Amino acid sequence: MSNPVQTLDEIVVELLFERLSQPDFASGAANQSEQAKTQRRRLIDEIAAHEAYLDSVRAQAASLRRFDLIIDQEARVQPRIRDGREALADLSEIDPYVREFMDLGDPRVEWETLSLADQRRIIRAVFTPRVHRLERAKRSRRELNEQRVEPIWV
Repeated sequence: MSNPVQTLDEIVVELLFERLSQPDFASGAANQSEQAKTQRRRLIDEIAAHEAYLDSVRAQAASLRRFDLIIDQEARVQPRIRDGREALADLSEIDPYVREFMDLGDPRVEWETLSLADQRRIIRAVFTPRVHRLERAKRSRRELNEQRVEPIWV
């Protein structure tokens, strides 16, 4: 059986991963002004339109066997997509260290490589875990009890 500290750590880390995977967190849309949300939506739509266009060009280039067409169009459109993504990141109020962590790849794998101080920094930037006491009847059991941890989202 795991000790209670490990159990609470597991709950906190799982809450973190759930939050990081939510679209509104990744886009930084939580707690923003209507103007920022409108601008964010415009950028997201613009990026999606560029990506859809490239998908259609890829299909057309494949059917025509004109791969030079896709190379040309990707060279023209990919910078627009990159600029749009950078503009989205600039609108975000996410701690740059958290954004860098999210961009590394699989958060669950990367998490294990971080120091305890870096793990704590990421958790603090996303939420404050409030831990509640166990009910007296459950105190002798060693079980995960997600209700013990209340996330206070940043």
